[in-house]
Amino acid sequence: MIPDAAVCDTSVLLRFFHDHGDEEQHAAQALWDAWDRQRTELFLLDLSIYEFVNVIVRRFTFTAERAARDVGHLFDLEFEIVACDRHLAEATARTAARTGLTGYDAAFVAAALSLDVPLITGDVAILEAAPDTALPLTALT
Repeated sequence: MIPDAAVCDTSVLLRFFHDHGDEEQHAAQALWDAWDRQRTELFLLDLSIYEFVNVIVRRFTFTAERAARDVGHLFDLEFEIVACDRHLAEATARTAARTGLTGYDAAFVAAALSLDVPLITGDVAILEAAPDTALPLTALT
């Protein structure tokens, strides 16, 4: 079941732009369709923009122009961007210390908690460390 609102981590965002040919791709498409039909609101952590760039440049080896175009398309979606502030940074530190997650992964969990929405992810470490907050992408289908 697709929630009314959620934070999407980078693993989800990447599937909005690039078919991974895996079982999570179908779920990402269902989430995209729900968002496109205005049945869900999706939040984007500012950190995910940089993670998105890292993956498309380093792993997918996109050219400078293609990478810039995809980042532009990410902004065209006009997801609400959750920016880091003192409150979120402190919550991230507490979450990382409590769960053992990296600071990066803990930031997604902390953002979802601060918004009182689930975090949709395909990241197994996040799903295991924050089962009350993280929702597996595959659960959406």
